[in-house]
Amino acid sequence: KKREAAKQFAEEKRQAALEAKERAKERAKQVAEEKKEQARAKALEAAAKKKEAAARKSLEVAAAKKEAAARVAAERAANAAKAKAATKVKVKAPPTKKAQTPPSSPTFSLFGGGDNTAATPAPRQKKAPAPSTTPIIESWKQNSDGSVSGKIFGSDSFKDGGKVETSPIARGAIKEGSVVTTGSGSRYKLGVQAGGGGGGGGGGGLGGFFGGGGGVESPKAAAKPVAKLAAKPAAKEKKSLFSSPFENQVTSPPAVRSAPKPPPKKSTAQKRPPAGVPILTNWRQNSDGSISATILESENFRQGEGVTTSPIVKGRVESGEVVTTGSGSRYALD
Repeated sequence: KKREAAKQFAEEKRQAALEAKERAKERAKQVAEEKKEQARAKALEAAAKKKEAAARKSLEVAAAKKEAAARVAAERAANAAKAKAATKVKVKAPPTKKAQTPPSSPTFSLFGGGDNTAATPAPRQKKAPAPSTTPIIESWKQNSDGSVSGKIFGSDSFKDGGKVETSPIARGAIKEGSVVTTGSGSRYKLGVQAGGGGGGGGGGGLGGFFGGGGGVESPKAAAKPVAKLAAKPAAKEKKSLFSSPFENQVTSPPAVRSAPKPPPKKSTAQKRPPAGVPILTNWRQNSDGSISATILESENFRQGEGVTTSPIVKGRVESGEVVTTGSGSRYALD
C-alpha cells in the first residue's frame, strides 16, 4: 500500500508538473501574442502618424504654392496697372484761350512794285504749360503800380478763371511765359497777355479733318517766309532812297509783313480721323518727342482738356496724320 501510495503521489506530482509546464507554455504564448499585438498596434499608429504628417506637409506645400502664385499674380497686376498708367497722358494746366487776331490790311506801294496780297500774321508760338505747383495768370495786364491783373488757373486759393490782382512784381520779367514773384513772395506763371492775340491760322477746331478749315500751318513753316518777307522791305528801302521825295512817308500797316496764307492742303482737309481715335488740336511737339495739345473725342479726358503725351514713336508729326506713342496710344493730329 505504501508503494502504491508513493507511486500515485509521484504520478500526481508528475501530472501537476506537466500541467504547470503546459500552463507556463500557454502563458508565454499569450504574452508573446500580446506583445505581437502591441507591436502591430504601434506600427499601425506610427504609419497613421506618418501618413498624417505627409498629408499635412502636402497641404502646407500646396498652400505655399498657392500663396506664391497669388503673390506673383498680384505683382503682375501691379506692373500691368503701372504700365497702363504710363500710357495715359499727363494732365497739364487748362489750355489758354487765344484772342482772334483780325486780318491785317493789304499794303500798297506808292510807286508800284508793292505786294497787294493780304498778309496774315504768323502763328504765335505756344508757351509750355506752367508747373502744376505754380498758378498761371491768363489774359493779364500790367498795372501802373507794377502789379498784374488777370484770370487765374491752377491755384489752391482761387477758382479757375477767377479775376485776381497781385501785389507789385518784385522779381522776374513781366512777359508771356515768365514766372514772376510778387513783393509778398507769391509766384505766378504769366500766360497769354490780354489783347496779345492767339496765333492766327492755328487751332481751326476740327477743320483739318472734316474740311472747311483749310490747312493748319505749323510755326516752323510760317517762320521761313516771315524771315524772307521781312528782308524784302529793307532791300526795297535801300533801292528807293533817292528815287522819290515821298519814299520816307509812313504807310500803314508796317513794312514787315507776315507770311502769306498758304493754299489749303487738299489731302489734310479731306482726311477723316479713324473711329475711336482721340483728336489733338492746337498741338505742338516738345523737345523730348512728346506732344502738348488740347484733346477731343477721348473717353479718358474731358472735352477740350490740356494734355501732354508720351514721346511719339510711329507716324509723321503733321496735321492730318495719326501718330502712336511709346506707350501704344494713338492720336489724330488736327
